[in-house]
Amino acid sequence: MDVETIPFITEWKKCILDSSNDTTKLFVMLDPFLKHWERQLRRQDDIEHINYTTLCCLLAEDKINALESISNWISWVESTSTIKNELTYIFLERIRKFKYYPSLARPFMVEYIIA
Repeated sequence: MDVETIPFITEWKKCILDSSNDTTKLFVMLDPFLKHWERQLRRQDDIEHINYTTLCCLLAEDKINALESISNWISWVESTSTIKNELTYIFLERIRKFKYYPSLARPFMVEYIIA
């Protein structure tokens, strides 16, 4: 993620621990990350990062089926909204439901868990 780790995880922690906390600042920080995911999902090329590889492995046992699932999801999303809007919604939903904060982890590892 292309963010300053400490301010980002501090803001994330405030948002997950208090569902009334405004998420605007967090999503401003997340914008490059969401755009990166949108590009990665659209490209479906061999330049992958660990989270994309993990997503593919969770979707299907083989890469071809995983990429087909991603393509189908993109088609569905674009018929109702945009990829970035859907990713924003998914992340917001996770923020509001995810209550675990790894307090003993190093800051970079917390960022990795969020990603």
